[in-house]
Amino acid sequence: MLLNAFHEILKQHGISRKIKTCAAENEDNKKKWDSILASRLEGQKLGVNSTPSFILNGKKLEGSVDLKVLDLSIFINSFPYTHYI
Repeated sequence: MLLNAFHEILKQHGISRKIKTCAAENEDNKKKWDSILASRLEGQKLGVNSTPSFILNGKKLEGSVDLKVLDLSIFINSFPYTHYI
């Protein structure tokens, strides 16, 4: 009974709604953090240890990469059966 009275007082002051909003925001934040963690774990599996890093057909480009080099790498690796001589 005391707990119900307490909740009623909170509700009268709009606090109940604020608590619900806060809980929803926390759930959204948890989803974002879970996504970041999953991405980070995937990067660790692939051996990524710098930012930025790009993996093209299993080949890793790390750190500061010239845009022309990146563009050429993407172009070369866009073919399904690329062989290097």
